[in-house]
Amino acid sequence: MKIQEIDDSIWRDVLLSNKDYNLNFLAVQILLSRLKSKVQTNSSPEKIAEYVNEMKFFFSRYENLPPVQADLKQLIGEKE
Repeated sequence: MKIQEIDDSIWRDVLLSNKDYNLNFLAVQILLSRLKSKVQTNSSPEKIAEYVNEMKFFFSRYENLPPVQADLKQLIGEKE
């Protein structure tokens, strides 16, 4: 699965969701927690787009790592 092929609406759903995920990769846990905290402070469409891009960049940078692949399947798989 290519990160660029995932629709931004799916990333927004993950970011805006109140669901707790059982993530494997600590860096993903930290990133998602930090971005969700930022959303609570500023949830303007521009900022949401910025946060989505940050998530996409992070996942594309580390997408070959097995724990990141598992986290990606969990985050995106439930939304497809």
